[in-house]
Amino acid sequence: MTEMENKLINWKWFVILIILPVLIGVLFIAGMEFYRNYRYDLGYFTAEYAERYNNPGSVARSLEVALQVADTNLIAELNGMRARPKPLEPNPSLILTILIEVKEDYFHYLYFDMATFRRHPHFIKEVDNRWVHVPGDVYYYYDSGEWMKFYSPLAITYWVLVCAVSLGILFFRLTKRARVRMMDVT
Repeated sequence: MTEMENKLINWKWFVILIILPVLIGVLFIAGMEFYRNYRYDLGYFTAEYAERYNNPGSVARSLEVALQVADTNLIAELNGMRARPKPLEPNPSLILTILIEVKEDYFHYLYFDMATFRRHPHFIKEVDNRWVHVPGDVYYYYDSGEWMKFYSPLAITYWVLVCAVSLGILFFRLTKRARVRMMDVT
């Protein structure tokens, strides 16, 4: 048998496979932290905007109007982001109904479409002394910590599978060694 065939487990690959989810998580966090520096347009963070949007309710009420008439300029102002919002269809039957919860730094407001009976959650957060509407994008899931609800179970499942497959390979190689030894004895 060669040295490679003699090894029960290739530890280098096992360690790489175990570290892979951690590396992906670190890269995701680093990317989101880098993006945080360029996410917002400083032009939307003047004293005028800070006075106009000085509480989450003012943003929520303005967002209701913006969604009803599909005013992308107002939505851009409410978001305060460099990226322009996508064009929307006007939805005059959409109304602000309730503040669902306050979680960490985020205020979760629920808007209700009276025509289709669909619910639309929206998130509002204080950024640089003014309140902004935060779209439910990847950054929101990172900043709010919601990404861990997806990442943690996925990483644990991945680690369980890597360990199960490694144990299967280890068992196969041990039984192969036993078979080879038994053949050598006979």
